[in-house]
Amino acid sequence: MALPKAVLCILGNEPADHPAEAELRSVGFATFSITWKELNAQQNAWIQILPPLDDPTVVAWVLVGKAEDFTDEARSKVALLTLAMLRDRPPVTAFVLTDGDDILDAPHAMSHIQIYRHTQKYAVKLMVAKAKPQPFATLPFHARTHLDPLIGAWLEIAPPAGVTWPGFMAGVTNAEISAFGVGPRGVLPVKSTLQFPMLGIKGKLGENPFSACAAKNELSDDISCYMRLNGTPSLVFCAEYPDENQPEQQSGRNPVQLEFV
Repeated sequence: MALPKAVLCILGNEPADHPAEAELRSVGFATFSITWKELNAQQNAWIQILPPLDDPTVVAWVLVGKAEDFTDEARSKVALLTLAMLRDRPPVTAFVLTDGDDILDAPHAMSHIQIYRHTQKYAVKLMVAKAKPQPFATLPFHARTHLDPLIGAWLEIAPPAGVTWPGFMAGVTNAEISAFGVGPRGVLPVKSTLQFPMLGIKGKLGENPFSACAAKNELSDDISCYMRLNGTPSLVFCAEYPDENQPEQQSGRNPVQLEFV
């Protein structure tokens, strides 16, 4: 009988031969380890971890490091990877803290994540939890990522089920939207016809700078907006089509937010 598989990501300056690997193996996981520095060594190299994570035979994903190693960038990439998975449920996912008294919070997009200290019997708990993995978080709108090392990170957004948006504004904080389009749900469009498009909308959402796009295309259960991301966003928001007279002074009307960090 094949052993359940786990992917171990080692953050910060933690040793490559990490005790967490032995801990996971001791309870019966077949463990594949990679250092986060390797994932960040080249542009978009972190996306290469998606295929093993999306493999349904991988039942656990463990990230280990000091609290300070779980940076906004790292957690945003975890959220982007999670939203790219096509499987019905994500692997049992855990942040394991090796020192410090800081407590990490799991943002809405990653509410399934479990957080442990290395002194806890986390490996045993993960082995038990794999039998009943938590579902993906319930999101305020449709959100999925399309990740490819060559074309980069694209974020797909659309209304929740049964809802139609007659126009939209969509944006991210602490990152840039460099291109966008509209097309059938689930597949990046090869070409797109936009109605009254706006790109490069800038402003602030709270204290955080945002980059946004907008168009009067209708979004629905079948049609989504696709945005190319430069950087790792802290959150994504959707709103009504902005006031054409002051597009740079507001984050749209009635914004709905989804936090990544």
